Amino acid sequence: MVALIDILKAVFPIVIFGLLLRMEGMELGLIRMIQYIIGSFVIIGHNFPFQMKFLGGKGTASAVGMILAVNWKIGLLSIVVFVLIAFISNYIVVGVFSMYLSFLSTTFIFDVGMTAFIITLVLFGMSIVKHRENIARIKNKTEPKLLSIF
Repeated sequence: MVALIDILKAVFPIVIFGLLLRMEGMELGLIRMIQYIIGSFVIIGHNFPFQMKFLGGKGTASAVGMILAVNWKIGLLSIVVFVLIAFISNYIVVGVFSMYLSFLSTTFIFDVGMTAFIITLVLFGMSIVKHRENIARIKNKTEPKLLSIF
C-alpha cells in the first residue's frame, strides 16, 4: 500500500499539470520538460523531507510513478526491466539501477531533451547515493537475496 501511495504521489501532479498545460496550448516538448522537473521534485521531496530532518526514503516507487506518468510505455518497459533484472541478479537494488538505466537510455534515445536527460542522470546518481548501503552489503555478501523473500 505504501508503494502505491508513493507511485501515485508522482503520477498525480505530473498528469494533472500535463493536462492543464495541454489545455493552455503549450508545446509538447516544453510540457514534457516541466513534467520531468515536477517528477524530480517529487522524488527529491520523498528522499529528503524536511519534516523528517531530510531523512526520507530511496525514491524508487516515486521514480516508478514519475516514469509511468511521463510516458507510460517507457514506464512499462522500465518496470519489466526492473523485475527481470531483479530476479536474474537476485538483488532488488540491481533491478532498481537497471530501471534507472532503462529510463536514462530511453530519455536519450527518444530525444526528450537535454534538460530531461540531465534530470534523469541526476536522479540516477541520487539513487546510487541513497542505495550505497545496499551496494556495500552486496560487496560484503550480506545483502538479502530477492528470492529469500519467497
